Amino acid sequence: EAEFRLFLSTWAQGLSSTAPAAILTLEDLMPGATLSYSLGGLEASTLYYAVLVLRDTAGNYSAASSTAVFRTRPRPGADALAPRTALVPEGAAYAGSCSTSRL
Repeated sequence: EAEFRLFLSTWAQGLSSTAPAAILTLEDLMPGATLSYSLGGLEASTLYYAVLVLRDTAGNYSAASSTAVFRTRPRPGADALAPRTALVPEGAAYAGSCSTSRL
């Protein structure tokens, strides 16, 4: 079964030594379809690094994607004067989507 594996770390070098934060199976996903996922439980006002790895139906793994870097939003009422550089939705969560062309 094909799947995406999301690796997440608070330091770039930590990505290679962490277990996947999420594994998204691609069962019944048609080529060109969009897959979305939200990941909760992240620390507020924190810089994160994320990569995706794809496993095809034969069990082969792709190379890691380019590293996405994002900072979660501050908790409501906290860090009121901090710069707003968040790249994720309201609250401390990562949300992303990806498309498949063929598996």
